[in-house]
Amino acid sequence: ANITVAGTTTANFAIVPVGSAGRISVYMPVGGDLVLDLAGWFTTAGVDAGTGTATAGRLVPLSVPEHWRTMTATAGTTPLLYRPSSSTVPSGASVAALVVAVSASKATADGYVRLFPAGAAASAFTHSNLNFVRGRPATNLAIVPVGTNRRISMYVYGNRRDSVVLDVDVVGWITSATAAPSVEGTFVPLSPFRLLDSRTTTAFAAAELRTLVASQGGVPANAAAVSLNATVTGTAAAGLLQVRPGARPAQIVRTVTFAAAQTVAAGSITGVTRRASSATLNVFLSRAGHAIIDVTGYFTGPAPIT
Repeated sequence: ANITVAGTTTANFAIVPVGSAGRISVYMPVGGDLVLDLAGWFTTAGVDAGTGTATAGRLVPLSVPEHWRTMTATAGTTPLLYRPSSSTVPSGASVAALVVAVSASKATADGYVRLFPAGAAASAFTHSNLNFVRGRPATNLAIVPVGTNRRISMYVYGNRRDSVVLDVDVVGWITSATAAPSVEGTFVPLSPFRLLDSRTTTAFAAAELRTLVASQGGVPANAAAVSLNATVTGTAAAGLLQVRPGARPAQIVRTVTFAAAQTVAAGSITGVTRRASSATLNVFLSRAGHAIIDVTGYFTGPAPIT
């Protein structure tokens, strides 16, 4: 499921393979209103037929996701997200967009966050990347083109007397046309498959870490990253889920954040750890409960490590 929260407004990120006539299907098991925002698309048009290399539009996942900013944002303001000097993301023109997970907590009222290129006006866009409600944390992924000085802007919607704490984690970046050609980072869609459902095996204990073999269902052992949807359910307390390549980040990064007894989903693009014959990723759940991981595609990598 891409969206699982009942009785509230929520958003999720999804990379969806197109079908007949370039269309996608949307299924809602219950009634309600739906808003779809198109943020971009992946194409093979720029891939060299002979070498398999491409310049623009490739994903470069971070081997260790980075926490870039924590801030208390007032509704109606447009704070900037800028690259810290310690980041491994390049500072030059080879970066066309950032892949970020933005989390909201301690909101004093309901609202939403809109991410867009720095230098543009928030009013030029109509989308929302993250919807939040008072008393509940929320996290969502976004691929955001960079703007002035390679930065992105974050517009917080709500009454001006209200505020929310925002955390921004960077999991990768998308190359521009000035990047060096490479075979790595091209998206390959798959028929979605379930990589993990702890409801059918064993529930997670609090603070448990599991390593999953991601190279199945069409994902090769030399993949660079996978596109997935992560769902948390059956927890008795608020917490977070991390899906990450390998080593624990120096600071907390988030794939899903949840309140007690809440079932919630969030999309993710996650780098994998490549081994001689498999690709793996780690799943960490801070509270006892269940995690569900559905994979929708992968990003190409180099030759398998031997």
